[in-house]
Order: sequence, then C-alpha cells, then structure tokens
Amino acid sequence: MESENNLFDLGKEINLPIWDIIRYSVYVKYYYPEKDREKLSQSPKRNISDYFKLSFKVFPFIFGILINRKKNVVLTASRYLNDKGEFFDKSALPILKALDGKFLVFEPIFVKKMAYSYLYDFSNLFRKFYKTDSFPMEYWTKLDRVLSENLETNLITYDEINSIIQIFKSDHFFYKTLFKILKNKNLIICTGNPKACILAAKDLNINSYLVQHAGIEIDEIDYSYCAGITTESPVLFADYVLTFGDYWCKNLNVPTKKIIPIGNDFFSSRPNAELDDSILVVSTIVHGDELRKLTLTMAYERPDLKIIYKLHPNEFHLKAEYIEYFKTISNVNIITNEIDTSVLIAKSQLVVLIVSAVIYEALNQNKKVAVFKKINYERQLHLINCPNLYFFDFPQDVFDILSMNKQVSSFDFYKKSDVGLIKALFE
Repeated sequence: MESENNLFDLGKEINLPIWDIIRYSVYVKYYYPEKDREKLSQSPKRNISDYFKLSFKVFPFIFGILINRKKNVVLTASRYLNDKGEFFDKSALPILKALDGKFLVFEPIFVKKMAYSYLYDFSNLFRKFYKTDSFPMEYWTKLDRVLSENLETNLITYDEINSIIQIFKSDHFFYKTLFKILKNKNLIICTGNPKACILAAKDLNINSYLVQHAGIEIDEIDYSYCAGITTESPVLFADYVLTFGDYWCKNLNVPTKKIIPIGNDFFSSRPNAELDDSILVVSTIVHGDELRKLTLTMAYERPDLKIIYKLHPNEFHLKAEYIEYFKTISNVNIITNEIDTSVLIAKSQLVVLIVSAVIYEALNQNKKVAVFKKINYERQLHLINCPNLYFFDFPQDVFDILSMNKQVSSFDFYKKSDVGLIKALFE
C-alpha cells in the first residue's frame, strides 16, 4: 500500500514527510482493537502540584542550556530503579558511563532522584502554547481515499492526523531552537523514534543516533520500511542505529547510514541469582487483561506456585488496581521496578508473556518461555524454533510446560557494552 500509492511522497512539495510522521499512529489504529488502543494512550494525569513542582525545573533548564553546553545531547526515558533508589534509562546508561560526563541529558519523566544529572524536557509542555496552521485538506483527501480503498475502512480521523502534525511541528520548533542554542554535534535518542527531533538535527547538520530500547521485531514500524526506501527517500530516520548485539535489524530495511552493534550490559546480563522456582508473568498495558485472568486461574489451581506478576512501566500507575484484583490470592506478588527484570528472570523457572522484549532476555538466560496465544502473539512466531520456547492456549498447558525438561541452549541476542566503540563514536 505504501509503495503503490506513493505515500512517502505525500507532502514532499512542502518539505513535510506526512506519511512517515503519521504511519506509526495509523499502524496502531489497525493493529490493535479499539479497547487496546485506548489503553496505549493512558498515562498518569498531572495535577496542580505537579505543575508547581515543574516550575522549579525552569531555571535549571534555562541556566543549563546557556552554560552547560555539551557536544553530546542524550534524550532518555528513565523508568528503572537502581539499588540506590535512583531512576535511570537502561538503554542510555552504558553510553553515559562511557562518555564520562561529556553529555547533556534531557528527560521527560518527572522523578525525584536520577542516577545522572539532567535537564527536564519541556517539549510536552511547550505543545500547549504552540499554534500553527491546520493540516491541509488536500492531503487528508488522498489519505482518506487510500486507507479506505486498501484497508476496507479508514479508522483515523482528520482531527487525529491534524493533532499529530500539530505536535510534530511544535516539537520540531522546540528542539531546533534548543539545538541552535546548545550547538551540539551529536544527538543520541533513547526514547523511541521522535521524527520531529530527528528533523531538527538534520536541519542543523547534527549527527543523530537511534539507540535500541527493546526488541526489534520484523514488523517494527519504527524501524522497518518497505523495499525501495533508502536514506535518500523522504523519510525522517536517524543517521545511525545503535543496537544491543549483532542479531538485530538483519532482516529489516532500515533507512539509516549504518547499523552499529554497541551492546548493552543490562540486557546481556545473566545474574547469578538463587533460583526460587517462581513463574514470572510479564505484562504490558495491552496484554494485562488477558494475562491477569490467566494468572488468577493458575494461582487458584496451583496455590503451591509462587507467581511474580511484573508490570510494564506504562502500567506502574495501575499497581493499586492490580493489587485489588489479586487481593484474594496469596501466591501472586505484583512488581513494578523494585527488582530488576534480569534478576526476576534468573530466579524464575518459567517466564510467561504474550509479546514482550523480555522473551529475548529470558532465552538469553537459557530460561523456558511460554507465549500465551492471545491478541498479537503472532509477533513472536519467528522465534518458534528456539529451544525452550513454547506457545500455549490454556492455563493447564503452563503446568505441562513446567514439567518439561529444559534444553541446553546458547543465544546471543545481546552482547556486553563495547565501551571503546562508544567512546570512539562520541568523543
């Protein structure tokens, strides 16, 4: 559909790669049922006290961008806790350690204590004040026609696309202004694939690096493009992709200059933790309903089992709701970020999930993994021939998998951080 209808050329004459900007949002509309799409947009709501606290971040932000200029700007999303109670970004921290202070971090998550110095990223707040022209109707007319003809019906509205483009333009203005002030040489992105930020870097001849932050599947819309799309095509993609090992991106068409495996000490970790024979259930906000029903059934039928129910960072604000759901059960423990995922995997005898990058960490640790065949589990089918990986339909199947002998296997989805390579890239 993308190639046949020349969607990537949409907006080319006004230097706005419309399709590349909106394609992720369109993908989500068609890939997930409506109730799951609503969950993806859920986030904790800010109250007046939050905005009051944010006001204290304004002066450090202004002072920091004027005085503390660095050639390496890093965008993080710090959702994990270390043993000191400090938040950090697993994708970014090995890079930050290698750069030894030669960086400036911008963080959009408001937390009390961080493992490294940072400035608050005010781009989200800036959107509330930025105003621009509405999305041109002539482009909407073509999009509406193409989506309706190729996908039976158009699920995305004009207002939704207009909002996406408005946010893009706001972010582009914010980051381009920021980078002009900072005069940075490199942009290191550990927060998804922010198109507006990448365009701002390209406008100013700043090298952009997109750092892997989870598993990269074959249909990963943030990385995977149709045949024929290159670095010269009208798309907004980082100059370089930094991965956690040699395995990643091999079978994808990624429109970048080079894919560089730099490794990551957190994801390659194989902790020497004492086995407690637990079952680790790995949730996400999309899969939570199915997984908690499964977990409740398993807990009732096998009260002797210790079950750890690990929430995804986008579910942390729902912890109280999960505790209430399992309140009659004594053998289910709800975990957010109190214990590192790699340690939970190491302690467990089985990892249960639907779709999660944890599947790679678990297989990397030679653990048995059971994939519940619900929602979009097919995304994991390319791994079906891996030893110790099982696909199941019913709770009883999990008990059968528990009794199966574990096969000896060796995977290298992740490798240790290559500190020398990281330094060579950015120093």
